[in-house]
Amino acid sequence: MFNVIGNAFKFTKHGQIIFKINLVDKLLTFAVEDSGIGIAQKHIDMIFEPFSQVNDSINRKSEGVGLGLSISKNLVELMGGQITVNTQIGLGSTFTISIPYEEAQQSEVLGKVIHKETYLSILVAEDNKTNQVLIKAYLEKLNHKVTLANHGREVIDLFQRKKFDLVLMDIMMPVMDGLTAAEYIRDELLSDVPIYALTANVEQENKASCFKAGMNKVLTKPIKLEALQAALDGVYQR
Repeated sequence: MFNVIGNAFKFTKHGQIIFKINLVDKLLTFAVEDSGIGIAQKHIDMIFEPFSQVNDSINRKSEGVGLGLSISKNLVELMGGQITVNTQIGLGSTFTISIPYEEAQQSEVLGKVIHKETYLSILVAEDNKTNQVLIKAYLEKLNHKVTLANHGREVIDLFQRKKFDLVLMDIMMPVMDGLTAAEYIRDELLSDVPIYALTANVEQENKASCFKAGMNKVLTKPIKLEALQAALDGVYQR
């Protein structure tokens, strides 16, 4: 919802933004309706793809990495729902998120948790709040304990105060980047804890830099639940 509502404010300079919530037949629906610039029909499929930005001239004024709606779609689908858009150029857009709703008994909730022999204590270094929400949701769905850091300096501070089984490290962060933090953990703290890079840059040179800094794996953003679970299986096998 953060991304959808944020986009409504970003692209609506005049008029109104309406937020609606409805529950009908065990389907929980959120709708964000705006009177903004709208989206051309030929671009609708693009807006949910990573790094896609439809209107370059407008996005230069409100730049982002282009992951917002892609991550929102992943989060909604993780909950068994869907996100749709009804839009027209010059008249605005309505984004609708529909999620199945059913009141569960406590025993049913516990039964759906994915159990391992023990949970992992995972430090997630990520400066983007939306990415934090997505990764935290994935990890908690897999029954792991999550600690969040906003930059590399926080990683080092937390690492010296707590014990972690794994570090998921974004590469591009303020204050201290992920490569520098990984090198510090290896060279100064002398730790062999698994460090998995989180990056949208899939070029071989970037991957080589991650491994040179002491990272064990490179995970590509936007991260998928299945890919994350497969990567975590390697931690259990250490």
